[in-house]
Amino acid sequence: MKKLFWLIIGIIIGTGIYSGSPAVASSSYKLVSIKYDSQKTLKETPTHNGPLYYARNPKHSAAIWNSNHSKVRHNLKNYPNTTWLRNAVAIFEHHGKKSVYYHVNQVVAGNKPVKAIGYVWHGYLRQGHNPNFQNISTIDILNFYNNHEYQRYVKLSPSQVLTRKVMVLFPNSTVSLDLAKAGLGLNSATYHINDELPPFLASNERTLILINCQKTPSF
Repeated sequence: MKKLFWLIIGIIIGTGIYSGSPAVASSSYKLVSIKYDSQKTLKETPTHNGPLYYARNPKHSAAIWNSNHSKVRHNLKNYPNTTWLRNAVAIFEHHGKKSVYYHVNQVVAGNKPVKAIGYVWHGYLRQGHNPNFQNISTIDILNFYNNHEYQRYVKLSPSQVLTRKVMVLFPNSTVSLDLAKAGLGLNSATYHINDELPPFLASNERTLILINCQKTPSF
């Protein structure tokens, strides 16, 4: 009788442990839908320059979650000078309420590894490049949305000291994002720069000339 009693107790305890574990480990959030911004999957490193965002309030705690919203991977407040690339728009459901999340990864310079990636509630982000240019040295020129962002970068970034010195020599000139791209051959279909500037100029010299042109050339 005692053996039967302890056998029953063992079964009850064992069943309780088994049925309780998934409830602790699983997430109460359900991924309802997801729409990718490119043809790549989230397991691949995105190479496109898509929608960019930065923390709306960099001092506010804002979690970046894993794929099933069960574990915090990062926090926006730890990345006050980071720009985020959106890879997908996802809908998560929690207790019948649906919320929009962005799958993002930090924008890094050159070939540096991407360390921060995950899902964040869209309300924590604001579209555009991170405006803290005084703390940012290197930026892919394709990540600027407009002239205003590019001009602030040239004005504030510690990497643009030489450019600012050149601009002093041309007080009536203005910085042009479009021409800077042309100098790097990124919109050669519009600007035939290679036919207009001496071929012996280095790429950085060509860029310095072009970003300080006052008017858009009509080739």
